[in-house]
Amino acid sequence: MFGLVMFCMSIEKLTLIVLAAQALIYALMLWQMIKTAKATTEAANAAMQAVKTSSIIERAIVLIDSAALNTTEPEYRSVVLLTFKNFGRTTAYSVELNGGFYEFAELTGKSCGLGNWRLEKAPSRTIAPQGTSTWVTECIGTWINDEDIRMIKSRIATLRYSMDVTYTDAFGNPHQYHCEGQYDPTLKTFVTTSSTSD
Repeated sequence: MFGLVMFCMSIEKLTLIVLAAQALIYALMLWQMIKTAKATTEAANAAMQAVKTSSIIERAIVLIDSAALNTTEPEYRSVVLLTFKNFGRTTAYSVELNGGFYEFAELTGKSCGLGNWRLEKAPSRTIAPQGTSTWVTECIGTWINDEDIRMIKSRIATLRYSMDVTYTDAFGNPHQYHCEGQYDPTLKTFVTTSSTSD
């Protein structure tokens, strides 16, 4: 009988030891699953950050490349060529240009002449990476008279522009660029005076 009691106690102890071992194994497995879940979360966060960084680094960046007349100096028949360049690594889609020109009297500090002249709405464009697109205005004589042209050439007045460019990058994010500039009679071209991009 004593042997049977010892045997039963041994089975109970053995069962208890087995249950404790199983609980330890399950605890170790749970700990490993928690570590795996944490590592998976960290990897997912790193991947999301990489996508976010990529959309910043790889995005299209459209800026003014040049603004020039097609003649050596302002004339009635001159047109302004506004060229914008995509300095980014991906294509710029739905590129639109809005803005206009205005004449500014240097002596009085006030607008003079015909005032603002808005660009006509043109169809949106696509600009490849490192590519350019040029908008061409009407002849300046359609919105500035000969006297105003003479004043611009003699620096009594300044011909200025203010342009807004909107576009969408390859990641579907919208962007806006604003630039301003003026015609410099000495250089016989337009110079950019301010430029901001998001």
